[in-house]
Amino acid sequence: MHFESAIPTILQFAKDWYGDCKEYETILVMCQQVQMQVLGAKHFGTQVIDQTKLNAALPHIMRLLENGWLNDKTTIPSALEYMLEGGHIALDKRPHFVRDVLTTVKNFERFDTPNKKIVYRSVITDIFHNAHELTQSVQHATDKIRLQILEELVLNQWNDDTFGLDTYKAVLLNRVLERIYMNTLNVEYNGSNQNISNISSIKTRLFQCIDSILSITKTHYISEIENSHELHAIMHQTSKLLTHFNKSNKCYQRSLHIWFLKQFYVTKGMGWTQMLFTNKAIRTNYLIFADPKMSDVFSVFKYLPPNLPSTDPFIGIYRDTYTNFKDKLLQGINSGNVDVQYNGNKSDFIPLLSAALSLSNLYGIAFNANFKNVKDYLLQCNVLNSDIEQNFVKVLLSEQLPPTASGLRLTYDSDASNAYIPRLCFHFLGTLQIMNKNPFQVLILNPEIYMNGHLPAMPENLLMNVIRIMKKEKRNGDTFTVRYCPNMHPFVINQCGHPTERVICAVDGCGKEIGDTTHRSRNTGLKQLEIPKGYILDGSDEELSVGDSFWRYEGDTQIRRITEVTCTLIRLLIHLALLIRNAAVPEGCKKLQKLLQKTDTAEVTKFLQKQAIGYFRLLGKITCLNDELLAMALHQLLNALPQTFNQRYPNGLDGTDLTTTYKFETKFEKWYCEFFRQTIQFNELNNRSKIAVDEDKALKVIISEIEETKAIDSFYREQYVPHLFLTIHKVSFDDLANRFMTEPSLKNRHPLLYHVMCAKDELWSVKYLPVVGQWMKYVYFHYSQQISRQECQRKTITQAIEEWKQKGYGSELESYQQLWSGFKTCWNTLANRKVRNDCKSFVIPKLYNDDSISLEFSIAQNNENGLILVKIIELLQDANNAFLEDVMMESKMHANNEEKYDAKDEDFNQMQKAMGKNKSLFDIHRNDIVTEIIRQWSLPSLEYGVINQNRNNIFGFKSYRFIKNRQFLEISVPFFQFSSQLNIKNCVAIVEKNNRELKTEPIDQPLLRTFLSSLKSQSEIQRALEILNEVIVFVSQNIKIIDLDKKFVELLEQMSFDEKSCKLFMVDLEEQQKSFILCRHICNLWRLLDNTVQLEFVNKSTIDNYVLDIYKLPLIEPLKQQLQVMIQKTSLGIIKEILDAWREVVQSEGQSIRDLSKKEPFSNWLDKVMFYDNELEFFPKELLTWEYCANGYAYLYELFNATQVIDI
Repeated sequence: MHFESAIPTILQFAKDWYGDCKEYETILVMCQQVQMQVLGAKHFGTQVIDQTKLNAALPHIMRLLENGWLNDKTTIPSALEYMLEGGHIALDKRPHFVRDVLTTVKNFERFDTPNKKIVYRSVITDIFHNAHELTQSVQHATDKIRLQILEELVLNQWNDDTFGLDTYKAVLLNRVLERIYMNTLNVEYNGSNQNISNISSIKTRLFQCIDSILSITKTHYISEIENSHELHAIMHQTSKLLTHFNKSNKCYQRSLHIWFLKQFYVTKGMGWTQMLFTNKAIRTNYLIFADPKMSDVFSVFKYLPPNLPSTDPFIGIYRDTYTNFKDKLLQGINSGNVDVQYNGNKSDFIPLLSAALSLSNLYGIAFNANFKNVKDYLLQCNVLNSDIEQNFVKVLLSEQLPPTASGLRLTYDSDASNAYIPRLCFHFLGTLQIMNKNPFQVLILNPEIYMNGHLPAMPENLLMNVIRIMKKEKRNGDTFTVRYCPNMHPFVINQCGHPTERVICAVDGCGKEIGDTTHRSRNTGLKQLEIPKGYILDGSDEELSVGDSFWRYEGDTQIRRITEVTCTLIRLLIHLALLIRNAAVPEGCKKLQKLLQKTDTAEVTKFLQKQAIGYFRLLGKITCLNDELLAMALHQLLNALPQTFNQRYPNGLDGTDLTTTYKFETKFEKWYCEFFRQTIQFNELNNRSKIAVDEDKALKVIISEIEETKAIDSFYREQYVPHLFLTIHKVSFDDLANRFMTEPSLKNRHPLLYHVMCAKDELWSVKYLPVVGQWMKYVYFHYSQQISRQECQRKTITQAIEEWKQKGYGSELESYQQLWSGFKTCWNTLANRKVRNDCKSFVIPKLYNDDSISLEFSIAQNNENGLILVKIIELLQDANNAFLEDVMMESKMHANNEEKYDAKDEDFNQMQKAMGKNKSLFDIHRNDIVTEIIRQWSLPSLEYGVINQNRNNIFGFKSYRFIKNRQFLEISVPFFQFSSQLNIKNCVAIVEKNNRELKTEPIDQPLLRTFLSSLKSQSEIQRALEILNEVIVFVSQNIKIIDLDKKFVELLEQMSFDEKSCKLFMVDLEEQQKSFILCRHICNLWRLLDNTVQLEFVNKSTIDNYVLDIYKLPLIEPLKQQLQVMIQKTSLGIIKEILDAWREVVQSEGQSIRDLSKKEPFSNWLDKVMFYDNELEFFPKELLTWEYCANGYAYLYELFNATQVIDI
């Protein structure tokens, strides 16, 4: 344990020993000074600008702390001033330093006097108002300090300041309250800023509805929402919340409605938002979206016909060229004389083709015969030279589309993803006309070439779904490569695919040594199977939900490197090309059927449409762009693609071999891996692409307010407070993890945050481990060995807490309730998760009402509900250790790359030597685990007008400093013992549960048999068993986890057994090399001794010694007859098992008093030993009740014994 984590223990010991006397105060000050030095090392370690000044500042701060942190109001500000003076720490790190200092204050000061609380409150209030002085007025750093201080003030009900609604501090409070209301249930703000609180509260409640609406509409077309009961339930709640300010403030009501639409706009785009809330079903059922009297915002929106989208990307990209072509085409269609005056420039053919195909399919319902003239005109331009490309134009400009082209109609009364695919196809076909030879063009013209060639972005093996599951669980964008040992057993290798350790293949006893300790040798003993050729995607849900990436080295040569973004982009373009090919062959393309391995045309068409839409959505998920912006980004990419490609491939790309294909992928990766970060440019393109319509003034005003482009004056700001209705952004793990995927450079700049964001969900519940342990500790304290299993199952949490209160633990009641709340929160965070136990699996149930939750869920057992808790603890332990392992590996790479730490560096050596930390669950402290890791203060938007700018501020931390002194956990979980359960078998089970290797130890080992034969008498056997019993009970109740390779005799000496007892376990064994009994042998040795004693000494014909006299009633004749039938019709093996189980039950339950009038069947207890129904088919379940227990056993044993004699 390092000193920082030892400080609380030292202080508690000093408090208990000295009380409040002078000695305790001296120790307290010493610990405060040490903590300040720790903070200095933590925050200034590698950032110090002037070490001399810092060394001079620390002693001064130590003197300040001699009287404690809170003796006056100047200590904390002075300490902060000295530590930050002279630029000792970077400006963006200062909020974290301020937070850590205040956390230190709260850890040391007990607020045991009213004055201390007043001083602390006054100090942090001053820091809030004067934060700019700590950050040299740098806005984002100032805002972070103010936000974290303000949150503490609000949570403690210390915020007495009244903020004017048009002030910047009102915005800060608004954002803090939103965060609190989103993350904490039943928080009530009692400060003086009730208007701000009211706005924040209604926004967060509505945000939950918005989140649900967006989730539901992911799986429903807008045209299908009328039949969605789930959506209607949410919309009913939403419409009520939208009237919140109806009577109190009409201006706020308008701002709330603008904000509501704004939330959809940033997620899905304006076109989709307008289609949803002008939908007939929505407006008919929820009048607030249609009635001007209820809302002057929603009612302004007009219904958009399916063939009239709100944007046209070609307007934004090609501007006047496209608009002129479109106008002249319309004139020609109306007049019958089509001549758009195309000048022969192939670059201009792209907007011409796009305009023609778009117009044709927008007006498909009322098709004009003059579109034939448009088709003829396009073909006469002599740009489309191949039959396939010309056929595509002929098909798309025909009145009736064939089934192969049915998905290319521009109808917008559908899911947004579907609507964008046709225009992308039109644009892509035009783009390919000015590109040199490339894979996409080949797929359109000659797809059969790739039957025996390698397509870009294809998997390297047929185990991709396994890899996708692994990636989905880790969620860190890591890459995995499958290699095979010489006997063809698969190995999955992460990162660059080159194994950097030597291992033995253990599959089926293979024994082949594989791997390499360096990164140079190609001879690793592993094989790479032949890379499959052709199209090998399957269209599975896993394929379309997890981005693929590939990174493979052979020796020190990189063979392949492509990230999720680029791989998904290439696959989308491949499917656009295949859609074009498919649509161009109305009768069905046999070549596509063969390439895609499909049986008919309909299957090909359906598959390609699903793949194109699926990869469009997956690319949006990875890049965190909504459909509208993603479409704009792709059109912008297609516009620039010919120039980019032709510069790199002046002679085109010819060849389908692996080398050529992988080089193409590498170049595409370089071009586009970070392309999708340009959200500002995409938004600008989106704004330029709006289709000009005759919008009334009111609608234009509404849209400008939604997009935050409206110029606002002081009157508008004062009346409508738009700065308090800024968008809320719910940032999930996936959002941030995906950002790391789209910006690979972030991983190197922020390695710790990268691993935090990409860790398993369980990591965020690890912080509850100390709470879980303490809650269980109290439950065990009050009930272990005091109640039976049935009593535990019947007792509820509410009853237990009430009992503790009645027993005089009222002063600790609040602490109990807080621990239970944390325990329950932890449990429910993991609810519905499937966990495995050996070869079986089960789902963690959710805990609901405390009045119905059994106390059994709070205890650890090796079966039933107690096993669920054990598995939860194992999940959290594994998440903690997996995270540390990932960060340590990253830190090791950091040290090697930077050459900053060498082998002599103590910090780095400690990090490399992180050892398992064996601790009882009851002793787990927050310093033992990855608690809240490093709390991120991502800065929310605080200004009106920046709605479309990047929102996530990412801050980095030194991972190798963070993990210093942290250790892997090996948690021993104490099993609960019922009043009737304290026996040696349960103790053996506890020892084996906490030392899992014991279960793999062979039972009948020659060494143990040799020991058994060395015992000279029955008394020695009995004594050896008694010694083992004492050891096993001691281990199960105390040390739990043992050194398995420790000599058993050494453990006996540690427990102070006498020399005679120790020698009993050394007889005739010392002469045999390496033949001595180890601690790993104790459980199996106990079984051997126990069986021997049972055979020698125990009379199994009776159980009278185990049961009370009330259970020894003579048998009635009908019961005897049923037992006789049972012995005749049940196998002797089952009879023996029943007798053994019978003895086991009465050993634990035979001394408990029962109400015999209830006639409780004894078979109920045998059922708990896991017999199948057919095995107890002839057991006298009704007649054999507890009062006949002893004589029923004796009679059945007599019959069993007699049957055995007869058989012999």
